[in-house]
Amino acid sequence: MVVAGMRNAVTSGTCRSANNPWYEVCGKTGTAQNRGHDHSVFMGFAPRDHPKIAVSVYVENGGWGAIYGVPIGALMMEQYIRGELSAASEQKAQTIADRHIQYKF
Repeated sequence: MVVAGMRNAVTSGTCRSANNPWYEVCGKTGTAQNRGHDHSVFMGFAPRDHPKIAVSVYVENGGWGAIYGVPIGALMMEQYIRGELSAASEQKAQTIADRHIQYKF
């Protein structure tokens, strides 16, 4: 039951950006409240039926889990499982690397 819920979060919920054509990802996002800017959280594993990797991503002051946590976790899983990132994922990684987290205390 838990696995089905985590798969649903990837197919139709807050983890949609973790979808890919090569294997099924299961995951869950979260947002850890903070006095300043909230923290972005993602936990997931892949492939669904025979997991090879589980990740936990926590981005301080990153906002909602889907903003930073999911994309970073998805890239980590792809690199581990496939041994490389696709061209599209390379672009996503560069986009994330170019972002600057803004926060106020």
